[in-house]
Amino acid sequence: MTTGPGGAPTFERHEFGVTDDGETVERFVLTNATGMTVTLLSLGCIIQSVEAPDRTGARANVALGFSGLDD
Repeated sequence: MTTGPGGAPTFERHEFGVTDDGETVERFVLTNATGMTVTLLSLGCIIQSVEAPDRTGARANVALGFSGLDD
């Protein structure tokens, strides 16, 4: 998990893969100061994951979805 100075929310951008048509798919990761992370894919603005901490701090993905472009 990454946060900016003072626990400010962060935004990360990564290359995720390439479609069969040759289109580059990017992954965007948004993280807040409390440990919640949302990951989006540029292919249709798909929500890939939503990770949230429980009351003990353990993080879990609470979104249903697929892990890769082939799924």
